[in-house]
Amino acid sequence: MDEMEEGKQKFLEVVQGIDRSVQVVIPVTPSNSMFLISLTKGPNRKFITVSEDAMKQVLPDIWQWSWFSEEKQLDFNGLFLVIGEHKILVDPPPMTAEARVVVRRHEPIDYIVITNRDHIREAAAYQAELRCQLRVPEADAAQMDVTPTKTYKDGELLPGGIWAIHLKDQKSSGESALYIERGRGVLIVGDALIGKPPGSVRLLPAEKYADVQKAKDGLCRLLKYNFDSLLVGDGASILAGGKQQVEQPIPVTPRRWNMIGSPVINVPWSPHLATWGTFAQSADGATRPRRIIRRSWNCKKFSVMKKASGRRWQTSGTFGLMPANGIGHGRIIWRPSIS
Repeated sequence: MDEMEEGKQKFLEVVQGIDRSVQVVIPVTPSNSMFLISLTKGPNRKFITVSEDAMKQVLPDIWQWSWFSEEKQLDFNGLFLVIGEHKILVDPPPMTAEARVVVRRHEPIDYIVITNRDHIREAAAYQAELRCQLRVPEADAAQMDVTPTKTYKDGELLPGGIWAIHLKDQKSSGESALYIERGRGVLIVGDALIGKPPGSVRLLPAEKYADVQKAKDGLCRLLKYNFDSLLVGDGASILAGGKQQVEQPIPVTPRRWNMIGSPVINVPWSPHLATWGTFAQSADGATRPRRIIRRSWNCKKFSVMKKASGRRWQTSGTFGLMPANGIGHGRIIWRPSIS
């Protein structure tokens, strides 16, 4: 049984489960990409139209449906997730009939999660209809015309094992991404990135940000996560190779650092770096941590720096890093004179 036949069978099962006296006629082929489905009960007959691709299972236990915005000339996407015993809606736009059938088949729904203040969409209506919780970003809650059940913040683990990632300096102060650590990794974004043209992503127009460079810097933290699938709230999602596409619009800006105990070197700073201590000082007095370690980088020669006495630090050998993923091109070689 192919995917289309399986979908038809499930639709029939849902209708029969509600009222066995209803007769359903589903066309074999669509007309203008739409199925005109007939529902008959006694002398009464109604028709519903379902888009050929109205509700797609894009990944295991993850469905997506879309509503086309004439104003934005862009698909607004909603997601339905089944993670273990949890059923979750993300940024839901108006549902198609088929989407509603799939969602209702999995009731009860645990909660609806919103990624930013501008993605409320139909969340309030579906919260009432499905009698579920509503979770929104803490930093955006005061600017939303809804009453959330709970708010969430950066680093919080939502029910079902979804990690919340707050993104600074975006269009809204609470802009968040959602990360699911399953398979090769799934990242869900709201307005942080737009899937247009299909197969790639871009930022919103520059006028949407107070500072577009800060917005790009804020998105760099997404690259700390391992993911292959990128599911977007607007535009076309990328099911494979998503992380490579995210790297394109957010290049790392090189900065010049004065290495303590070494000559001045140009170091392409990357937010990928996990850091500790105080390592370098820039010309404007800003400090960066002393020890730089990143598991995803290839270490040529490496020696861990340890604190000696007082405020002095020591190391031996050569400290060198080369990025494995091409982000932050260059190599840091440090031979400090500190003993």
